[in-house]
Amino acid sequence: MKNLILIVCMFCLPFSCLSQDKPKPDKEKSEIKPAKNDDGEWDITVLDTQYDYFLNAIAKPMNQYTESYLKSRNIILVSEWNSYYNTGRYRNVIESSISYDPKENYGLKFEYKLYQVFAYVNWKYGLRMNGLSGSDVTRYYKKKDQKISDPFLFLLETINYLLNNSSTLSQFTTSKNAVT
Repeated sequence: MKNLILIVCMFCLPFSCLSQDKPKPDKEKSEIKPAKNDDGEWDITVLDTQYDYFLNAIAKPMNQYTESYLKSRNIILVSEWNSYYNTGRYRNVIESSISYDPKENYGLKFEYKLYQVFAYVNWKYGLRMNGLSGSDVTRYYKKKDQKISDPFLFLLETINYLLNNSSTLSQFTTSKNAVT
């Protein structure tokens, strides 16, 4: 009897290791769609808790943008975002596509919040989006546990940071002159 059980187990073992013939069904297509709130204004909801912090503490204020500027940037950014989503690039960050109609008048507040979603993704995950303006692209420095994948890119970011912050540059050159 023991031999029979052993033979049956040996016979079934290879079949249990085979891959599935049927692929798993794809999950529903996830899409971010603008919706009107109770006041009749277009609104977008971001479920990440740090987004509100970013919007209030880090992002440039809404009055520094015009609606037409944001709309033109959002057209480029949404196209880039959806391209990343459709190709599967940055899957760990981009989990849904964005439904955005450039002909629709969403209003300044919505355009601002949508633009800041892209700036937030750049700030939090370091995902470079070509449609972001230079002043909205965050410069990153190596954190204690973070590895720099491209040293040349890090060098360029450091130089760019120093050039944009002239006070830091003047302190650096002053301390260098004091040493020599």
